[in-house]
Parts: sequence; structure tokens; C-alpha cells
Amino acid sequence: MFCAKCGIEAGQNGSFCQSCGKPLSASAPASPLNSIPGVPSFQTNPSAFPLGIDAMSPPFMIASNAPRAMKFIEAVKFGYQNYANFKGRASRSEYWFWMLHYWIVAVWLGLVSYVPVILSISDMPIPLGTFFSLGVFVPSIARATRRLHDINKPGALILLGLIPIVGSILLIVWLSKKGDAGANRYGPAQLVDVNSINYLETDAGTPVINNDLLENGAVEVKKKSLLPKYSFFAVIATLLVLLLAVLQSHVQFGKLISAIEVSEAQMNEFNAEEQKVYDRTTYGAPLKFNSAESEIVFESEVKRLAGVYEPRILNAGRIVDNILLLPWNFKQRDIKSSYLNHNSSWQKQLFTKSSDPYSTMYSDDIYSTWTDFCKELKSGALWYLFGRFDSRIAEICISDSDPDLSN
Repeated sequence: MFCAKCGIEAGQNGSFCQSCGKPLSASAPASPLNSIPGVPSFQTNPSAFPLGIDAMSPPFMIASNAPRAMKFIEAVKFGYQNYANFKGRASRSEYWFWMLHYWIVAVWLGLVSYVPVILSISDMPIPLGTFFSLGVFVPSIARATRRLHDINKPGALILLGLIPIVGSILLIVWLSKKGDAGANRYGPAQLVDVNSINYLETDAGTPVINNDLLENGAVEVKKKSLLPKYSFFAVIATLLVLLLAVLQSHVQFGKLISAIEVSEAQMNEFNAEEQKVYDRTTYGAPLKFNSAESEIVFESEVKRLAGVYEPRILNAGRIVDNILLLPWNFKQRDIKSSYLNHNSSWQKQLFTKSSDPYSTMYSDDIYSTWTDFCKELKSGALWYLFGRFDSRIAEICISDSDPDLSN
């Protein structure tokens, strides 16, 4: 008696398979492998299969040291179940599906880690991606080692990845290379799990037998691409990632504008206070003082104001500089950089005025950096939620921080 599903011989006792529970029949069912001419059957010739085959799991199972094509979920499960297995060989699908899983999880955790920053709960992200990377470091190295074994190269060659650019490119080429067709010093040739033969197909839709490997019981099968099955999920995941990136960019742009407004408020205050001193000590004409005492008052007051506002503007510039920007916030980086140049010009001017109240040494630099910043800011506003910040940007760029008032 034979099992209608497993195909194993169950003897004369019983009506159902003790392994899977399917009804027994008097004749062995044809399996996909048995239907391929020249392929030895496990039931009829178990010795034809190389070492590493589990003879107790019909029709046969692939040992962990033999490479085989895997689906995405299967490759991920296999990676965690064989956490530190550096022996044997790994197919391209086993390795690259594992790496796909790694990058998907790492990117998502990287985005999630910035949720406290986006919600203004904390200024520092939670290093979730770092914890995950450390957790899967060993299985990732193990998968890469087994993948190199599949092309008959020692796993120690992964150390070439430490060589900048050249080493990484060479490793990517090797890790993408098709494995050896036959057995090598690291394990047997790739075998086909009969239960998975329905999705392991060639372009023509049928398995291809490599006659040179038949004596080892090996079947060479080209794996049909499984990516179309995951295309819908890939599109959804991509859209969600883009949405999170847009939201993060919007929130950080708002923080940047707020920090610039604080800095500008300090500059406006200095201009206003200096103007008051000027009005009290002159007749309204440039440096035409009411008296000698008025000139002394003017000089001392301007020096005092410069000494007070220089550290304030310095601190405001640090706040702007500390705004956390991610790689895709490229426009925000340009805006921040241009404003820091303007802030730096103000610091230099106030430092000079603290000893020479009549100094206009950096006035041209202040005006130039301010003009550049406003151009950059206005051009960048179009990127953020349909002009959500237009009114605040307009107010900043027409504010009282006109450098001419500090002359």
C-alpha cells in the first residue's frame, strides 16, 4: 500500500497514511520527479541521493548544507532557524530574499525611530534600526558565507567588504553569481523539493535535467521569478515610505522655520534697541550728536548692546544648526546652510561693534547672505504642502532685520 500524497510504501496494514493522513492505495502515485525521465526515485533508489538527504521525509527533503531555491517567507524563516549556520551552500534566492527582508525591516524601523522626533516628544531618535542590525548580524554573515560556498569560494572572502568601493563591488558580483551546477567541497548540488516543483519552473514551464548530475540525484531547475506576486505589496510599502518621508520633511521644515524666526527676533531686537539709542543721542542726522556726552552715551550703549546680543544670536544659530535633517531633506539642508552663513555674519558684526560701535565692516556680507537666504527659502517653500508656510516666509523676508538698520 502506498500513500496517495507522500508516495511512501506503508505496508499492508491500515487504510490511511500515518504521516499525512491521506488514504492509501495499491499503487505508488506518480510524482513530479518520477515523471521526469532519468531522474531516480527516492522510493525505488534511495542510494542515488547524496548525503544530507533526510530519508525519513518522503519523497525527500533538502538538507541545510545543500542549496535550493526559496520563496521570500521561506528564506526568512530559514535564516532565523539556521541563525549561526555557516556550513554548506546557499542559493541566490536564499541570500537575496534574506537581504531584502533585512532592508525592508531596517528602513521601516529607521522611520519609526524618528516618530518621537516628529511628534516633538524627544530630540533624539530611538535606535531601533541599530538594535535590529546587531540582532541579524550573525545570520547575515552566515548567509553571505554560505552564498560564497555556493560558488566554491571560502567564506572568509567577505572580509573584502572592508575594502572601500572595490571590495564591496567584488562581493556584490560574487554574491549575485549563479552557484556551481554540481557538488563542490562545501556541499552537494542543488536539489529540488518535489513539493515545490510547481513553482520552480524554467522559462518554458518545465524542469530542466542536467544529465551530468543524475548520478548524484540532482535536478537543475531554473526558478521562475516570484517578484510579480509581491508587486502589490511592494507598491503599497513604497507609497507608505514616501508618505512618511513627506510628513517628516514637513514637520522638520516647520521646526527649521521656527528656529529661524527665533534667531531673527534677536536680530530685530538689537536693531530696535540700537535705533532707540541713536534717536536719543543724535538730531536724526547720521552721527550728528546732541553733545559730547551724547556721543559717549551712544558708544557705550552700542558696545553694551553688541555684547548682550552677540551670544544670543550665537545660541539662536546653534538651535538652527541642531535641527535634525535626514538625507532626503536636501532642500532644507540648503536653506539651513544659507541661513547659518547669515547668522555668522551677524555674529562677526556684533563682535566688532562691541569694541568699535561705528563699525560697518560686515554690513555688505550681512546683506549678501540675507539676500541669498531669502532666495533659497522662497524657492524651497514650494516643496512643502502647497504653500503651508508662505505667510511665515513672507514675514521673515520682509522683517525689520534689514542690515541697513545696523549701520
